[in-house]
Amino acid sequence: MAFDPKTVRPNDWGVLGGAAAIFIVSLIPSYISYDLGGVSFPGVPTGVNAWQSYATLGLLFLFAAGVIVALRVFAVTTLPEIGVGWAMITVVLAGLGALLVILRAFTYSGGLGSVSVGWSGYLLMLLAIATTVFAALNFRESGESTPWADRGASGTNAPRTNAPGTNAHRQGTPQQSAPPATSQPPTAPPPA
Repeated sequence: MAFDPKTVRPNDWGVLGGAAAIFIVSLIPSYISYDLGGVSFPGVPTGVNAWQSYATLGLLFLFAAGVIVALRVFAVTTLPEIGVGWAMITVVLAGLGALLVILRAFTYSGGLGSVSVGWSGYLLMLLAIATTVFAALNFRESGESTPWADRGASGTNAPRTNAPGTNAHRQGTPQQSAPPATSQPPTAPPPA
């Protein structure tokens, strides 16, 4: 069976392209920039790339999201069934990865001179957010249900519709709806 790129959904391309672009941008040594007051010394770096501390974990999460989409799109077989859908796992990985990359950029300390987020750091943040958005759109498009929606449907943790604090309680919505109207005319009593 030959691969047909027309069968790949646009959101899948977004996650795959985002993961590839994140890898390239993460290697540029201006994720964090050092301001040395206009002075530069030979051999002294003026910035670092994104492979620092817990941003590394964030990058690995973003790449894992891309790998899951690539396996789902390009693999000959389907991914195994587990308790949670693969699109949901992709969203969670991309979201956590984006959060860690952004947090590390703004909490970096050390280096020479004053430290600030560099141009590749901002570009990396935008790419991580865009990848997360594509993963979220992919999840929405997939029709997978969330684990908490499945638990509520089983009846064990189903929310009460008229409980205090819910919208139904505040708006005075009745708990049960009226029975549906029938389209047949009422029958007349039998003659006496």
